[in-house]
Amino acid sequence: MRIEESPKGEMWGNRLPDGTFNGLVGLIGSGKADLGTGNIMISISSGRHEFIEFSAPYSSDEICLLARVEPPLPKWMALFLPFKWESWIAVFVGMVVSGPLLYLFAVLSKKSGTEHHDFYSFGYSYLYAYALHMRQALILTPLRDCNLMYVVFLWHYTFILTSVYSSNLTAFLTVTVQPPGVESFKGLYETRLNVFALSPFLKSVLANSGNKYHKGLSERLQVSTFPEIKSEVLAGRGVMINGRRYLEFTRDKLATPQGRPRARIIKECFAPVSIGLAYQTNSPLKAKFDRVLERIVETGLVRRWFLESLRRFQKFKRESRALGVTQDGTDAHEEEGEHATGVIPLSIDHMQGLFAILGFGYLIALIFFLLELRF
Repeated sequence: MRIEESPKGEMWGNRLPDGTFNGLVGLIGSGKADLGTGNIMISISSGRHEFIEFSAPYSSDEICLLARVEPPLPKWMALFLPFKWESWIAVFVGMVVSGPLLYLFAVLSKKSGTEHHDFYSFGYSYLYAYALHMRQALILTPLRDCNLMYVVFLWHYTFILTSVYSSNLTAFLTVTVQPPGVESFKGLYETRLNVFALSPFLKSVLANSGNKYHKGLSERLQVSTFPEIKSEVLAGRGVMINGRRYLEFTRDKLATPQGRPRARIIKECFAPVSIGLAYQTNSPLKAKFDRVLERIVETGLVRRWFLESLRRFQKFKRESRALGVTQDGTDAHEEEGEHATGVIPLSIDHMQGLFAILGFGYLIALIFFLLELRF
């Protein structure tokens, strides 16, 4: 038995201008090969059935997209992650309004009694409310009942607010936060990322779809080799389209030696298809191979072999890691660190947001110092 691969970039094959096919379909249709295998999708819409015959299906699949796992958000963004944007707007409004309200209550209560002189200052009233938001309780308390009740409720509000923020901030500082990625063909279409495939066949599948986003993506589809596609996907410049099973294997293959995924399968898939073999038209092999395929399917060997191939590959990666070399020939230990355990100590990287605030405060103080010297 002689095994022959399709020419580079042709894979399953695509219809040529003269009506014939190249790739696997061309090899079988021209009699240069007797049997074709390789996750062949059974379909008559592309015209391949005119040159080859399909076997009985031995598996099912669907067309999906493989995209890069987006890099984690910078640690300084943890300062803003505890609340959603609408919550931040509400907190900001409360911080801006609470000081002036305290000043207003103090001024309006002059006629009904005496209040601490400091509360008649707009600046002091605002700083008083701001200090509560920063969890800095002040010794001075209002004398008037209305002002005192306002401050009591403001204390409760700021205590709960700062406790919730501190707890959530601690959680976000100690975990890796992944930004949301594209999860649909519509979202992918709007990003203008490139789409890569190993065969032009998938371009025709997208183009013949009734979905406008599928058609739009077919215009951006580029046929390339796996090493080139891998480079584009991991760089975040594009996605790979293929059957789910192939992409599941590829996803595990691209994972780091520690098992951390670098690629993911987008949630939305389409075009459920059956997978089979390809024969020459009227081939005597069809009846015999179809009987064998039926027995293999009945015994559940297809799924078992697929899972076994994944286990063997993962075992190979573990052995390579033990030797200190990955499948790409790089150091298997260079990515170890915060991903090796679930709990990590806070580093300068985690605290950069805090130091950014300190530096910003120094800058503001310097600006006011210079203004005081001038005026």
